[in-house]
Amino acid sequence: MRSSLRLMSNLLMIIVLFLILYAYAMFQGGFVSWFLFFSFFPIILFQIGLLFYPMNRWKVSRNLTYHSIQAGDSIVITIQIERFIPFPLFYCMIEDMLPHSLQKIDSHYKKYTYLNTPEKLINQRNVKEMIFPWFRRKIKLSYTLDRIPRGEHKFASIKIQTGDFFGFVKKEHHYTVRDILVAVPKQRDMLINDQFKRLDQDHITKHAWNTQKTNVSTGVREYIPGDKYSWIDWKQTARQNTMMTREFEREKNIDTLLVLDRCDDQHLNQLAFEGAVEVIYSMMMEIVKKSQQVNLLTIGSRAEHFSLLGDPATVEHVRQYLARIQPEGTKTFSVQLYDELVKLNRAFNVILVVTNIEESFIQIIQQLKSQFTANRITVIMIQSQQQIRSRERHIIEQLQLKGVHVDIFSERELTQQKLEVNL
Repeated sequence: MRSSLRLMSNLLMIIVLFLILYAYAMFQGGFVSWFLFFSFFPIILFQIGLLFYPMNRWKVSRNLTYHSIQAGDSIVITIQIERFIPFPLFYCMIEDMLPHSLQKIDSHYKKYTYLNTPEKLINQRNVKEMIFPWFRRKIKLSYTLDRIPRGEHKFASIKIQTGDFFGFVKKEHHYTVRDILVAVPKQRDMLINDQFKRLDQDHITKHAWNTQKTNVSTGVREYIPGDKYSWIDWKQTARQNTMMTREFEREKNIDTLLVLDRCDDQHLNQLAFEGAVEVIYSMMMEIVKKSQQVNLLTIGSRAEHFSLLGDPATVEHVRQYLARIQPEGTKTFSVQLYDELVKLNRAFNVILVVTNIEESFIQIIQQLKSQFTANRITVIMIQSQQQIRSRERHIIEQLQLKGVHVDIFSERELTQQKLEVNL
């Protein structure tokens, strides 16, 4: 409706201009008046032709060099335009309508220098360029998007504007061009110091060995590099034609469970949450690289649980999941944590990655330790030093007194190229 009214008003203005010039030539007479009339006549015809020129029939596409990248990387985007009628156009203003999710920057680990002031990373990106196509039927425009933040970025449309020499006629059209760019979390170099890990491929720590050697065998599983040859079940190996080892009760109970707090809060530090996603993803990949079992649990408006043991398809699925997640839900994290661990009904070495600590945390952790006596619970809190309140410091002290190891990752730790976690 608005476009029809604009068309009629522009057409009326051109007709009025034409009549004024014609009346001036008729009543004034002479060479100059008629020269002006015939000089402007082609321009008036061009304006009328531009009014009825079908811009909506253009073929517009967007090509991305990659559709999946790591957060902080760059891509080149090419916009291609093909028009079937080579009508002469004085100019075209091309604007790629970027999604709101791209209105911030990710400078890898350097971004954490702004952990206390994440609003400084907001960057209004505008991709707008003017070209002069004239009679060209094919137009190509390229630009670079750099420092792309983590997330799923949905491109929806491209806006093209054009007009005449004097600005009497202006036309624009929004072309629906949908593309999706996924920026997965940046994998950080990470050192995990675990006093219970295996010392080498054929030995485990004295603590773990003394605990495990008295346990009875509860089943069999496929051989994993690092298993002792004395654990091999030769009967099952011959029967299934693959190397099988005995599985011990204690062995079943030492899996690692990574838990990510993604509950939304009005005081949530979005950059701290990005750090939490990076840390938990890097820890997950480091454990998977060592061919060890790892479980991932994220808690927000609902809980999502994943179990990984080096399967490439599952790892890629979780990586894409972590690329898209955002804080959500209003339920208390600590209460949901207890409910979810009760549902799993297993003992894990639990590593909690959070951006804030609640008072109910102490009671919930105590209940978890009493119910799952084999658990080792580690808390990794990611927050700016200036935003950690005295109440939270007191809670951290209480947790440490109860045997829970707490690591705080602030600006100093997160801006290092290599992260170090002590379990």
